[in-house]
Amino acid sequence: MSGHIDQFLIATFMQLRLIYSTHMADERLDKRDIIKLYSCIIGNMLSLFSMESLAREASMGVLKDLMHGVIILMLDDRMEDIEDGRQVIRSVNMLVTRVLEKSDQTNMIRSVCRDGNIGVCVRLSVCPCICLSVRVLVCV
Repeated sequence: MSGHIDQFLIATFMQLRLIYSTHMADERLDKRDIIKLYSCIIGNMLSLFSMESLAREASMGVLKDLMHGVIILMLDDRMEDIEDGRQVIRSVNMLVTRVLEKSDQTNMIRSVCRDGNIGVCVRLSVCPCICLSVRVLVCV
């Protein structure tokens, strides 16, 4: 797996984006199946980011796309309306924490600071853990 982390995360992120943009909007699909898809994908990323040596290989651009995607997922009102949707949101919160803890800190901070993501976090109060981590790391 080493040396292919970015490709894995890009493929995984593309799956998240597909579910978000097409499956969530399709009323004919069973929402339990969508929750299973989200759970499997998030579980894979949690496994990857539990291994620090692999997590540190993620590049800044991939981390930026990943964090942007999971923040959008947390903001999606449709998740709260689905049974077990709150569990997916809790899993995403756990994933964000794990990414912050295990990934290369320089790449993580650069990915969050790039394109004004910190301002988005602060204004929406979505991810205080990111903003707090950035403030702590910048102030140290």
